[in-house]
Amino acid sequence: MTLAKPIRWFLDSRIAAPDPRGRVRLAYRQVFILPTARGWGFALLLLLMLLGAINYNNSLGYGLTFLLAGLGQVALYHTYRNLTGLELRAGATREVCAGEAAGFELLLHNPAARDRPALQAARQPSEAGDQGRGSDDFRGFRQFHSGDSLRHVNWKAVARGQGMLTKEFGGDRVEECWLDWATLEGLDTEARLSVLCRWVLDAAREQRHFGLRLPGVSLGPDQGPAHRDRCLRALAAHGLAP
Repeated sequence: MTLAKPIRWFLDSRIAAPDPRGRVRLAYRQVFILPTARGWGFALLLLLMLLGAINYNNSLGYGLTFLLAGLGQVALYHTYRNLTGLELRAGATREVCAGEAAGFELLLHNPAARDRPALQAARQPSEAGDQGRGSDDFRGFRQFHSGDSLRHVNWKAVARGQGMLTKEFGGDRVEECWLDWATLEGLDTEARLSVLCRWVLDAAREQRHFGLRLPGVSLGPDQGPAHRDRCLRALAAHGLAP
């Protein structure tokens, strides 16, 4: 039996669960200062200095050793005091697709009036922007027919072995585009979800007016990031028990 399980049990028993607002406050029982490689090296150095002072009965050696040990204890105390009382909060998390790297923000809040030296918080600027709308509105995909422009072929679908699909556009009219589960006959469940996810991302990127139909789920035509996220969540939750 390794020491990992007892240590994990000990830490879990002392770390408090978040409150209803998702905050964790670092109390005195929840701050752990563990030695690093430099810390172990400092302790070894103090031990060697103590042995040398004992061997040679050197008063200056005793004084220097105890002075450095005292400074180490003072540093531990101030580090401990600097961390206690901080609040940890979960920040915004960007939704990602399967296989992509997910980033999680962790926010530090200092509710006390005193300063917290050597603690810094950085905020990344939000990435926001508007994309211009083209003169043609995306309507959906259909099977490729002889004579179709090769510029409108969904080559990503061809590379995935899903056949040649042609993008349909409806001019300047705002027409409803339905991304329908039933149009992908012959593909298994995962392949259908993958194709629909790609269609949702393409339609959202081009700011198209589209809807999504899944077995038991129908999201009416709309556009914008919120509608895109609703469609992606519906695809991610497909097949899961309610």
